[in-house]
Amino acid sequence: MNETARTWTRALAWFAISAQPLFVCAWLIAGALEPGYSHLADHVSELGAETAAQPWIVNVGLALTGLSGLALAVALARTLPRRPAGRVVVAGLVLFGAALILAAALQLDCGATEVCRDNRDAGVLTAEDVAHGWLALIAQVSILATPFAVARALSDRPTAAASLACGLFG
Repeated sequence: MNETARTWTRALAWFAISAQPLFVCAWLIAGALEPGYSHLADHVSELGAETAAQPWIVNVGLALTGLSGLALAVALARTLPRRPAGRVVVAGLVLFGAALILAAALQLDCGATEVCRDNRDAGVLTAEDVAHGWLALIAQVSILATPFAVARALSDRPTAAASLACGLFG
């Protein structure tokens, strides 16, 4: 890899790392501004719902996190060994990133109110609300599988054990 490619790969990796605390800040700030929201009991997506006090805060955070997944996919595509497991890592991160970006664009109908819960229980939801839920699930499953794929891709290196431990205990 030439020096320009190394510089871009490092920049993508640093962007991916820096977006994570920004998402946490967005979640904490939006939660503090949302009346009745519980960081322990309610879903993050509720802060980005159409009825939320400041939905743009969490939706920007979700989109940035999605972009960070795409950036990390590009960086790892350049650095991981050329093995099937490496392609699985990249595909998983692309799926994670794309799902979060789309989830940020497709808001829930409403948040944690009793009326909204009753509507969900009754199946009275817009396609956007349903799609958001599925995209969130896809993002969660893909990111949870990634450390195991990284461990497999790096199976001949000591860092594989660290990745496996992150997947098991992280």
